[in-house]
Amino acid sequence: MKKITILVASALIVGLGFTSCSSDDDSNDNNSIVAKWNYNRVKTSVNGIVISDEPYDDDEPTCERDYLDIRANNTAEFGDYYLNPDCVLETYLSAYAKNGNLITVTQDGDSETAEILSVNSNTMVLRFEETYEGMTATNDVSFTKAN
Repeated sequence: MKKITILVASALIVGLGFTSCSSDDDSNDNNSIVAKWNYNRVKTSVNGIVISDEPYDDDEPTCERDYLDIRANNTAEFGDYYLNPDCVLETYLSAYAKNGNLITVTQDGDSETAEILSVNSNTMVLRFEETYEGMTATNDVSFTKAN
């Protein structure tokens, strides 16, 4: 469940795009996020205190890496590899809508909104929040561009 939450939240944030102060850049924002991205690192904070900052640990050692593929047609595919006993790929297709530095991802009727913190030609960092039992956690998910 945590993995799906991270995947969905990440996709939401990815769609946010990196924007500069100039409104002229707004029409081309998606170009900076449209790519296939591998999960790299997850940092979780509660009330501003970092409680976890670790490499993404759901990649199976003998499989390809889990990924988020953000497409120009406003869809995003999450790829998750499982061992049983061979590498099996499960994919989840979502729609996304970007508004400034926010992205809303919708999958199976459920929507989440996230923020992109940074993106460049090789890395992207997405932020999303989730509330559980009255506590709000901030998750920063780092990605590297897939080759």
